[in-house]
Amino acid sequence: MKIDHHYHMSSYLNSISIPKHLSEMCDFLIEKKAHDILLIDLKKVNSYFDIFLLASVGSPLHLRTLANEFRKKFYPFFPKGARGYSGNEPDSGWMVLDMIDTVVHLFMEEQREFYKLERLWGDADLIYSSSKDQKKKEKKL
Repeated sequence: MKIDHHYHMSSYLNSISIPKHLSEMCDFLIEKKAHDILLIDLKKVNSYFDIFLLASVGSPLHLRTLANEFRKKFYPFFPKGARGYSGNEPDSGWMVLDMIDTVVHLFMEEQREFYKLERLWGDADLIYSSSKDQKKKEKKL
């Protein structure tokens, strides 16, 4: 499915000088039907990670498939020889894809609500929220 270019992340994120691979990752998640996507800049509040990318999905199968496809597509950004996953399994409802500077958190909705990482890192700068884009799109309709 092709996304309307007006709501395509690449054009938005490139306009605010975000590395191209981050905008491509957001686009990929949108295309694969993830939702509530957040891109958070942690540099000012955490010395270990630069970026968190969070997204929600609706089923364990969607979670597993999305994590596998994400890892395949963005393999060059993962540490050499790394599997890219944390020790958790899709059935846990939360998969972590660690690319050193960028950490992707893929959640089932229930686990995301329980852990509330966006609240935990509330002092960090929010780069992008797909919820805001969705509201803009709904207003245009």
